[in-house]
This record gives sequence, C-alpha cells and structure tokens, in this order.
Amino acid sequence: MLDKDEIRRLFPQCIAFADECRRVFGDDIKLVYVEENGLSLGKRSEPGVQTHLSGDVGKP
Repeated sequence: MLDKDEIRRLFPQCIAFADECRRVFGDDIKLVYVEENGLSLGKRSEPGVQTHLSGDVGKP
C-alpha cells in the first residue's frame, strides 16, 4: 500500500487539482480515481455513470 507522500510524488497534477478543489469547496472532497503518467489508483467509474457533487451545491 502506498503512503500519502508516495501518492503525492506519483500523481502530482492530480493531487494539485484535488488540493485546489479542497481549498475552494472544503475538506470533504475525496478522490476516487486518479490516472497520471501511465499509473492509476482507485476505482474507475463504469462507462455511462455520471459523477455528481454532493452537499449544498445547487440548493437555493
């Protein structure tokens, strides 16, 4: 199993994007799949499955 430092080293662009999302939307943001430089980690969504934000997004 990879530790956090190793994941940050292997997936720098994905982690930078996730960090920015957390900065903007809060710490509840979680990565479920990343792919960078021919490496992948996590579970990729099935084709046709849509990803949605949860929480207060879109509430009046």
